[in-house]
Amino acid sequence: DIGVFFRPFDRFSVAFVTRDLNSRFTWRSTLWNSSLGNVEGQPIEKEDKFPSYYTAGVSYFLLGDKLLLASTMEFVEDNPTGIDFGVSYIYNDTFTVRSGIYNYTTSDELEAGSFTAGFSVRVTASISADYAYLSDSLEKDSIHCFSIVFNYGVE
Repeated sequence: DIGVFFRPFDRFSVAFVTRDLNSRFTWRSTLWNSSLGNVEGQPIEKEDKFPSYYTAGVSYFLLGDKLLLASTMEFVEDNPTGIDFGVSYIYNDTFTVRSGIYNYTTSDELEAGSFTAGFSVRVTASISADYAYLSDSLEKDSIHCFSIVFNYGVE
């Protein structure tokens, strides 16, 4: 994996990431050999190649760094391009609210994208509680995530 992040202008950031470039996993099983009826004593070996991910993102702060607009595009080998867009608003030192569209994809076979929303409540300088909602356009279902976040080294 490799990534590049830079800030060409004040409040504007750009990033590029490449993941799983030439990644593969090779596994070997002697247990499957006996159950699949392969030549006795010969282990089964398989190599799985992971798809490569290429991601580009931009973000921009507005309203005195209270409003963040962010977007990414992700190209995954042999898959349609996914687009994410989100907005986050820091109401005060304690409360932040956010919303967006996650993995919006349009292709001949698939049109998908999930609506997301959530908020954070900062309990102390190093502890916060997060809630996130994610709609699932394929399964017509919802996901609710609750998290406790511990930061260290935060002033």
